[in-house]
Amino acid sequence: MSDYPHLPHGFPDMQHEVYPTGQYEGFWEQAHPQPSDYQNLQETDFNALLAGNINLQAEYSHPANANLATVTPKPSPDNSPSGEPSMYEYPPPDSPTTWEPRTFDFLPNFHEPAAYRHPILAQFPSPTLPLRVIDQVGYPLGPHVTEALRLALNQRTQINPYGISKRRSVTSVAPAVKASPRSPIRPVKNPLKPWVKPNLKTAGKNGRPANIQSFDATKVYDKLPHRPQSWGIKNHLGVHPFRYTADGELLPDIKFTQELLMQYLGNHPGHVAHGKYDTKSSGLIMWVQSVPADSAARYATEHSDKCRYVDCPVPNGTIHKGHYRVAFDEQSWSSNDLNLDPYNNAGYMHLYCFEKMIDFPQLCKDFNIQPDTRVFPNEKKNRMAVTRDNPEMRNIVQDYINNQPGWDQFSNPYRYEETLSYKLTKEHIRAEPAARRAIRSKRGGNTIDKHLNNLEVYIAGNKHVRTKQGRAERNANEPAESRPARKTSSKRRRSRQDDSDDSDSEFELDGNVLAMDSSAPVLRKRQRR
Repeated sequence: MSDYPHLPHGFPDMQHEVYPTGQYEGFWEQAHPQPSDYQNLQETDFNALLAGNINLQAEYSHPANANLATVTPKPSPDNSPSGEPSMYEYPPPDSPTTWEPRTFDFLPNFHEPAAYRHPILAQFPSPTLPLRVIDQVGYPLGPHVTEALRLALNQRTQINPYGISKRRSVTSVAPAVKASPRSPIRPVKNPLKPWVKPNLKTAGKNGRPANIQSFDATKVYDKLPHRPQSWGIKNHLGVHPFRYTADGELLPDIKFTQELLMQYLGNHPGHVAHGKYDTKSSGLIMWVQSVPADSAARYATEHSDKCRYVDCPVPNGTIHKGHYRVAFDEQSWSSNDLNLDPYNNAGYMHLYCFEKMIDFPQLCKDFNIQPDTRVFPNEKKNRMAVTRDNPEMRNIVQDYINNQPGWDQFSNPYRYEETLSYKLTKEHIRAEPAARRAIRSKRGGNTIDKHLNNLEVYIAGNKHVRTKQGRAERNANEPAESRPARKTSSKRRRSRQDDSDDSDSEFELDGNVLAMDSSAPVLRKRQRR
């Protein structure tokens, strides 16, 4: 470790003269884009309106709502039938109304096309979309409209003249429109990202290739205005240890040793992002995430999503689906107007590796670690959310961060069963549907219910599977008469007999591999204070 002074919790003191904070002034400044000059609703804002990102309230005739308007829908005089009041002209809520509620025949005739008095409504194949527009722009509805809707709802619930099945919910009523058959979209290679290897054999009937190809992150998210500055204690060649790409990622060759990770966490410039050294509300946010599927093309390079641990047990540092990871987010804290891609982070690590190489329970107390439960307005869902498959995951992470037990409740060194990775994996298995567990049990092999995301056990299981498969292939290719007879003991013969009874089943992890999880601690020794 370096000889710079440390705080009581073991991390370097950024305020010391060896590491002055002044050199990082302006490090986190971002260029602000020009503000939008939209004053009224434009066609380009329509999707944002439907997504709820624009809060519009209609301006009505009474003074009480005069200050709420950002968009004032005004009907054309030609659209209102002669002698009938406009939908925008009604008494204010605090004044007596002269509108008399009466019974209407609101229920449509399903055998005839719907007829609307407003011609524009007839142009929609379904009323769902115009209802969403009215709900956003026309809020609050007038009392006569609200009362009419209530009467219509009462009529609808009292009778069911059309034989609609009560087992299936009806969300909207519209003329039947025969959907045109959609041609399957097959996966294609991205020439700009040749490392992405799609499955070109699939027919594309499940919609996944279409979803992947329809989203272009470059049209949704902004780019960093400048490359982040290099920082850290220079080596003997005068080179900073932490250097970045134009996308804000650490260079691919930067791998974390324990000493380098301590320097990265303890001396990070984001700790002074809010004007003072504060690690708990730091600009460096460490998100606990699930590994997203179908997202290889979202990363800037083929190394972007690899584990940064120099001794990662997984070949090439690959973080596979089903594992949990930590994302080092240096950008999303900023209050500027940039809309940055959440997949572009400084780096990632297996949660297992992160907990193994550092005092993670103490880190949770002192640093800005959060469960990733974010909602991205420009995307259908957050594929990285730790709550993606189970909302209880948030409570597990938050409880682990907030309620660390005392030192006397940890074994020394503490075991994998005491880690956050283990707790998340056990909850994932517990909440799985029974059908999925049955399929996995029938399939066998090196499955998550055996290795429990313990990467040492996971890698040992993979090697065992490959060894046994290779031996079986060699035996299948070699003629039986060419193999010399092998002398075996009675114990080996009994073992062969047991194997032959289950020759059609797939590989199951043996006790020696699984014993790694219970007999050998995998985490470094915690230092007593």
